[in-house]
Amino acid sequence: MVSKKFKKDPNSMLSTAYQKLEASFDELESVEVKDWTITNSLIYVCKKYEKKFNVKFILSYKDTPSSSPEYKLMARLWMMLGAKKGDGELVKSYIDWFYRNYNGKKKFTSLGAIVKPNLVSNFKSVKKIDKIERSTPISFRMRIITKTFSETAYVKTWGDLAFLKKIMETEEDYPSSYKQMFEALKLDGVDLNKIDGVV
Repeated sequence: MVSKKFKKDPNSMLSTAYQKLEASFDELESVEVKDWTITNSLIYVCKKYEKKFNVKFILSYKDTPSSSPEYKLMARLWMMLGAKKGDGELVKSYIDWFYRNYNGKKKFTSLGAIVKPNLVSNFKSVKKIDKIERSTPISFRMRIITKTFSETAYVKTWGDLAFLKKIMETEEDYPSSYKQMFEALKLDGVDLNKIDGVV
């Protein structure tokens, strides 16, 4: 979503559609990851590219953003991952994984580098290994946070976290420390969306 403050630059060589796309780069953080669209994931790829290579990724600026080669490649990535509306976390997870594991000597010039079947397959294999179950222990760092509050000191597994989250969603009268604990975990960088995948 582009801010209502957007104003077209008459001196820009870019079309209005591409000006809007570039204006939305600074607003990505205001969008919940789970609500990401294909465009949001494209923006994220470009931002990660600039951070990794210290240079901006050059879009083709062909047609409109939603019919550009880059958009089509990102749409293909979503399809390959089996991602649908509400699966932004999955797509972000793949993009982060790709950049962490990219060891090419040169920076890539096409997003086709990200959308390779063998890479997506490797990622899916890793995700299966990393699957969180109810009995999966939380990290030592998370444990320090849960032990901060007496009511949550017993929390040792992702199943315990899922149980507390369920209480907060269904009960009105629960200790305020539950909410404080989840807020502290989130501030520490814990991806709380993983709780929804606990089996």
